[in-house]
Amino acid sequence: MNPVTIKDEDRLIFRRTAMAWGLAVLLGALVGCTNLSLFQTPEVVEEDAVSAGGGVTVTKHYGRHFDLHERNPEWIIAPNVNIWYRKGVREGLEIQTMFWLPLGLQGGAKYQLVGEAGVPGAQMAIGANVGYINMRDNKDDNAETLHMTDIYIPLHTGYRFSDSFAGYVTPRYILRILAGERSDRWHTIAASVGVALGKDTQVHLEFTPGFDITHRLTLFTGGFGVNF
Repeated sequence: MNPVTIKDEDRLIFRRTAMAWGLAVLLGALVGCTNLSLFQTPEVVEEDAVSAGGGVTVTKHYGRHFDLHERNPEWIIAPNVNIWYRKGVREGLEIQTMFWLPLGLQGGAKYQLVGEAGVPGAQMAIGANVGYINMRDNKDDNAETLHMTDIYIPLHTGYRFSDSFAGYVTPRYILRILAGERSDRWHTIAASVGVALGKDTQVHLEFTPGFDITHRLTLFTGGFGVNF
């Protein structure tokens, strides 16, 4: 690979990352709580290539004060900003990170089992992610900091109909470990349903229902994102 090509690749990586951060800043006024969105098909980023993007979601979920043992916990609707960065490290394998502004982040990897990026047909990938969220509970004027560690096991499934249109369904299990002044473990299942429109730049429209098994409560996240 000649020096000109290396410089061009570095410039492309910088431009994509800058566009993702710029989108996040533009949407920064909508920051809220964490969500269930992923904004990705089963396709893995090609080796040494980079994909970056940003999106906005709205989540409807349980109580402002996190008192989930109430019979009828308070529901709230919270907007959220996401930015992400993905890099192919070898054929069929990528590493990735996502930031939930300003509350937390997650990182992990994805391995493609069926199909090939950009090629029409059925696709499947398995992933593993770990996330961290730092939130404050101000119930009864007694501030409490909550440290949450999330462990995600997603199964990415989908079908690419053409080079500019794909649909996907991503069921996953989430284990949330709560630490701080109180400790607990929550078990949640969720499934993202979405479409990806475009070839080089992709627009994602996604809806994710989830169910908190521990507290028998339902969550919903919907939103859109852009991959550069």
